[in-house]
Parts: sequence; structure tokens; C-alpha cells
Amino acid sequence: RMYGTERGNNEKGYSLFDFMVLKDSLDVTAARFSAKSPVASKSPLSIINNRICINIVSGTSVKLHLVDFRGKLVDVLIDGFRSAGKYETVLPGNLAQGVYILRLIEGTGKKTSLQIRL
Repeated sequence: RMYGTERGNNEKGYSLFDFMVLKDSLDVTAARFSAKSPVASKSPLSIINNRICINIVSGTSVKLHLVDFRGKLVDVLIDGFRSAGKYETVLPGNLAQGVYILRLIEGTGKKTSLQIRL
């Protein structure tokens, strides 16, 4: 569901800059406890041996957010400049069971998301 209000100027319509639709019954892209993420070779974001793996192609600002199934920010796992390379981090230890989304934002807005189920 989306709720929109009128713009403050004379333009008509809405602009969506970031929009996510979540449904708990969908298949997950990767599970936290899997040995290897099925999308590890195609994505800069994967989970391998219970660790979140990030592959940065060139130096840029990086943010890694953890959001719940409602889209609410749970934690900011990475926020800052990273040189090209591979990085690892872990999920917070106090998470309840459920569906979460890891959202990687690189540079000027390239986004990659990965759904996990605990």
C-alpha cells in the first residue's frame, strides 16, 4: 500500500525514489544458515557460512541496512567509505525470528537487496 499527498508545487503526480513491496509468503533469496548463497556469484551481497559478504568493485560510500518485513530499519551494519575489495560482517545477535532484508546502497544509489529468514 502507498499513501501519497499533493506536491507543494503546481506539478501533478507522484515521484517514487525508493519503494519496496514485501510479502512474507514469497520464497527467500538466501537463508542465513545456508552454506552458500545461491546468488553469490551474481551479486555484490551474499551470505556464506553465516557471514554477510560484500564485494565492492571500486572505492565508494557504502551503506548496509537491515530492515524488517514491514520496511522498518532495524540496524545500520555499514555506513562509510570502502575501498574496492571484499568485506564481511555479521547480523546482530538479538534478532527475533522472522523475515529481514539486507539492503546494500553503493555510491550514488546503486541498490542490492537480499531477503533472509531467521
